[in-house]
Amino acid sequence: MVKSTFALNNWTAEQRPSGWYYGDTYREQPSQFRGPYTSIASVTLMIAREMTREILRRRARMTPETEERHAT
Repeated sequence: MVKSTFALNNWTAEQRPSGWYYGDTYREQPSQFRGPYTSIASVTLMIAREMTREILRRRARMTPETEERHAT
């Protein structure tokens, strides 16, 4: 049984001469990407943190009634 499902944004990771950068594919221009990071592991960790924040933000907006509807 699924309690909650969250469709999350797409992210883009980009390797440049100065290192790895990442950003929201649909909201940010490549010039606004965050970085540089030294490895792809660092970039994916940062994306995971962004996704965690987004899930927590969405869960905070859910009312008990909304959670019940998602639980069924």
